[in-house]
Amino acid sequence: MLNIRLTIEKDFTLNHKTLKKFYKFTLMELLVVIAIIGILLTILLPSLTRARASAQSAVCLSQLSQIGVSWSILYKNRGYKSIKRTLGENTFWMDKLYKIHHSRELIKCPAVTHAAPNTAVSSNFWGTNKTGWGGNNRFMIYDNKPGVGSYGLNWHLYDGQNFGNIQTVENPAITPAFTGSIWVDQNPLNGGNPLNLEGQAEPQRFRIIIDRHLTKRNNSVQVDNSAKSIHLKNILKMDWRRAYVHRELVIP
Repeated sequence: MLNIRLTIEKDFTLNHKTLKKFYKFTLMELLVVIAIIGILLTILLPSLTRARASAQSAVCLSQLSQIGVSWSILYKNRGYKSIKRTLGENTFWMDKLYKIHHSRELIKCPAVTHAAPNTAVSSNFWGTNKTGWGGNNRFMIYDNKPGVGSYGLNWHLYDGQNFGNIQTVENPAITPAFTGSIWVDQNPLNGGNPLNLEGQAEPQRFRIIIDRHLTKRNNSVQVDNSAKSIHLKNILKMDWRRAYVHRELVIP
């Protein structure tokens, strides 16, 4: 009995030492493991970033579709008459749509990480491809609070600009209503090409030339309430107003 016990204890001691030796890493081995992990992360991160951007783009399209539904309800209730571009509190398009969809987050793209800075103390701020527009300027106040968002209304859909009545839009399937934008509205003009895809306040055509979803595309909901992703080079091929001169942009 004593011999068996000694044999077991001896075997356990040998196995324990063997295991310790087996699991003992050298510094070189540890550095190799760290290097492999770093290489794998380098390979995987771009894919994960693109996957995240793709998911955000899908949510963005869904939000624009919901905005389109609210917009359709608004104009149906108005007998399809266009709204005015009024600059008072609780009168801009954000307030009119909020009274229908009741969501302050709906007009903010999920790819926008934060609002324009210091909106509580500054009159207004332009957004960028990654920040929302926002401010306490009178016309940006809706639901009695400063507005923050990342979509803009087609300027030509205001009353008196081009389409006084939505039913007079000739090509509603290719006439944008709301599009990802660095400002509350946009009036795309012809001529020139963007310097970058960050979004520029002027000229106005570049307010919508932004790459929020890392695909060189922008999301839009049209007058017929169809939501689609549009390549930035084709943005000015849309019917922004009557007799619009279509052209293809050269994208950086």
